[in-house]
Amino acid sequence: MSRSSLVEIIDFKVDDLNSQHDHRSSTLWSMPIDDGLLLSEGLIALGLAVERLRASVCRELDLTPQQVQLVCALDHGQRTSGGLARLLACDKTNITGLVDRLGSKGLVHRVRDEADRRIVHIALTDEGRQVVNEFRRLAGAQFAAAVASWPHSEQQQLARAARKAVQAFGPDLLPPAVSG
Repeated sequence: MSRSSLVEIIDFKVDDLNSQHDHRSSTLWSMPIDDGLLLSEGLIALGLAVERLRASVCRELDLTPQQVQLVCALDHGQRTSGGLARLLACDKTNITGLVDRLGSKGLVHRVRDEADRRIVHIALTDEGRQVVNEFRRLAGAQFAAAVASWPHSEQQQLARAARKAVQAFGPDLLPPAVSG
């Protein structure tokens, strides 16, 4: 990827973001720095912006961002605690507490493996699946509103770049239909 196309992808309306959140100067984005640093700064800033929007949706659902991560991770099928811990990059003991709290809310439940009763899978309940769908609907509306002033072609370019970034950095995070 050329430097100019990388800058176009990462520099997605930084001035718009700066005007909304006046804590960063746009001078960082025009400094002559190497592509690795430019990419790193862009992805870190994007991650923080996405996390801010995601956290506001989580509050609307009366869930923590970690709880929403876990239920979304189960949307494509049940997983073991160890599998969830690897996917969410946390300790297995964190998963136990999250599952206990989400279980008490009726969003997940534990299922013993039929072939090996020692193995326990975590699965969504019907109510948990509704929460995932509601989260995606609300988050989608927030993300769409954030880029509503952009031309449609730039919105599509961002979506493609995001998908490619996930494929490069964490292909296990994509749903099976997208990753294959």
